[in-house]
Amino acid sequence: MRLFRKILIPVDFSDYCKRAIAECATLFAGDEPMDFYFVHVWRLPAEYVDWADDPGPEMLEKLRSFVGEFPHAGQHTTHFVLLTGHPATALCKLAKEHEFDLIALATHGRTGLAHLLIGSTAEQIVRHAACPVLTLRLP
Repeated sequence: MRLFRKILIPVDFSDYCKRAIAECATLFAGDEPMDFYFVHVWRLPAEYVDWADDPGPEMLEKLRSFVGEFPHAGQHTTHFVLLTGHPATALCKLAKEHEFDLIALATHGRTGLAHLLIGSTAEQIVRHAACPVLTLRLP
């Protein structure tokens, strides 16, 4: 029996995230069907100013293209979700409201001054999520 059936995977379009998605496909390969939710959070208005119209359809296509053909797609269900707001807050809220079993995300592994100035979305999610969090720090 699998403990994790409904998994949220945040997508920030980084190389770290791309590798984490591939790692998740390997980690969660199995016989039991699972639901994978790939979620991107917009930080409005900064990302929105470049769009003349509703960015939703184009961003959703960008998200689907970035994730690509998720392995084992026949046995697992994939969902693509767009949210707006502060990434850590929006992701923790979504995970709690929809009772996710796990959040699996890439961490950039920033330290020192970069960590202090930029902060860590992964760290905030680990501290505030209502479900287990798997962080993947890849080379």
